[in-house]
Amino acid sequence: MFAFHGWFESSSAVREASHFDLVGDARGFVTVFPDGVSQSWNADTCCGVAQATRVDDLAFTRAMLDAVDAEFCIDSDRIYASGFSNGGFFAHRLACEMSSRFAAIAVHSAQNGATNCTPPRAVPVLQVHGTADLKVPYGGNPIVGFSSTQATIDGWIARNGCANAATPGFSQGRGQCNVWSSCRDRAQVELCSVEGLGHTWSGGGDLWRGTTPPTEGFIATLHMADFLLARTLR
Repeated sequence: MFAFHGWFESSSAVREASHFDLVGDARGFVTVFPDGVSQSWNADTCCGVAQATRVDDLAFTRAMLDAVDAEFCIDSDRIYASGFSNGGFFAHRLACEMSSRFAAIAVHSAQNGATNCTPPRAVPVLQVHGTADLKVPYGGNPIVGFSSTQATIDGWIARNGCANAATPGFSQGRGQCNVWSSCRDRAQVELCSVEGLGHTWSGGGDLWRGTTPPTEGFIATLHMADFLLARTLR
């Protein structure tokens, strides 16, 4: 499971916010926390030096996949991408352009900014987003080219051929998830909205004590792990 950091952040930031390493140790998956060029990822419309100079982060990701596969015993049908902010934008791009390698994605505080998003297969997508996010607004920011959260989700509903209206799903604390489940190849789309949350990882960071997750609020990491681990490429 790859976890991509936000703009002006590093691998340690998303690790300390999400604690995916602790969850991976407990649930038996390898977690990779890479660092992007100048603390950024090229997600087409976002962000920083990597986007401005058109860094080939798709090639970098393929190289990482090959390196991890050479060193560890990896199930090629169970490779996942996650990310926060710019890293989440990039995870969306991976779902768009590398759907043959990634079984599913789960992103936090990000929109889909990929300009080429016609994956040959339906990709399961989970998005967690705070309604009070000012940096990547829930309602979008047309000035900088960020779509709204609902537009991002609607895009995946259309690509995955989801036929049903949203139904209420998992809820915890201030978080409520809506699920589109009648989709091609069972590629479920899910949106978890966290009321009043800003541009920060829900239920993460210093809320964790040792290896014990918090007991209150919407614990994004645990729900994201559940979503991803339930999906396979084939």
